[in-house]
Amino acid sequence: MSVDNYLVVGKFGKTYGAKGWLKVTSYCQPNVAILTYDKWYIKKNGFWQELALQDTNKMNDKVAVLVAGCTTPEEARLYTNLEIAINKNQLKKISENEHYWINLKGMQVVNYNGEELGILEYLFTAGNNDVMMVKGEKKHLIPFIKSIIINVNYEDNKIIVDWDTNF
Repeated sequence: MSVDNYLVVGKFGKTYGAKGWLKVTSYCQPNVAILTYDKWYIKKNGFWQELALQDTNKMNDKVAVLVAGCTTPEEARLYTNLEIAINKNQLKKISENEHYWINLKGMQVVNYNGEELGILEYLFTAGNNDVMMVKGEKKHLIPFIKSIIINVNYEDNKIIVDWDTNF
């Protein structure tokens, strides 16, 4: 499988307990959604390799796992700070009005007049809305909401927005 087939969804944190449990920093929303993926991968020697989990634990919105074969904190520490990935084919199908952020990143953003605003660098959540950080000649923080997003065109790698270049 090519490197492009993997998506980083979290990373291992500190160990806890005497049996080698690892805390997980999840990049999923909600955090516990990382546990819905049945196959996790870690990078070893430059290649993504499947990782077997022995057990998982949800603690409110926090996640911890026990890696198969790890029975002590010392063994588990070998995984601390390693990124956790999934194969992109594990992503659930979404409607045409929904978008995975990873698919939007790097797209060109233009307004309805065809004026280029820049490239979508990243998205973040602010209150009830997602917001695009678009970098061009200027930086633009553009809400990712229906009234502003006119079209997302994956074929042309372009997002068309109702947004003034001076705003």
